Amino acid sequence: MGKLKTAKGKLVRKFGENIFGNPKYDRLLNRKAYSPGQHGQSRRGKLSNYGVQLQEKQKIKFTYGLLEKQFRNNFQKAERMDGETGINMIRIYNPTKNAKEHDVDGIFIKKWIPALKNIPTPLLYEPWKLNEIDQDLFNCKIGIDYPKPIVDISKTYKNATSQLWTMKNDSEVKIESKRILQKHTNSDRTAFDR
Repeated sequence: MGKLKTAKGKLVRKFGENIFGNPKYDRLLNRKAYSPGQHGQSRRGKLSNYGVQLQEKQKIKFTYGLLEKQFRNNFQKAERMDGETGINMIRIYNPTKNAKEHDVDGIFIKKWIPALKNIPTPLLYEPWKLNEIDQDLFNCKIGIDYPKPIVDISKTYKNATSQLWTMKNDSEVKIESKRILQKHTNSDRTAFDR
């Protein structure tokens, strides 16, 4: 993980949305609807498709605190997985999935989140799904000892995938995709038939 050297408030204003999810940055967007810096109020032209894609990539990098090389490695990993690369990127950054893969016994979680130390490993990765009886049994009240979830992963997953499919089905995106394929692929297949 890279260290964020730019002020979070400036990044929120630069992207025009609260990428960190902290309510204190919402005030910045209400106060100043333009980008930070000396020339922030001057008119900006419409971003190209490349500009939009670059901005989305930067949002992901800053949200998760990734360096360029880490992001590139994760993207290559997502490309190798079955299915859509964009959806695979969402899967890679899923904290529950990462905990299950990299902390199989829950040692890290139990060490750094003492409220969860009594919970058995199968229930440890999603403690917010504990029912009232289990919360009493394991002495861990959700909302008191352990915070309620900020984001519902299933809802955000559905929202993100629907946005990706909407973009994929957009006529401009399809035209741009065909243009890129024509530019970067060999249309003369006879060269490979030998």
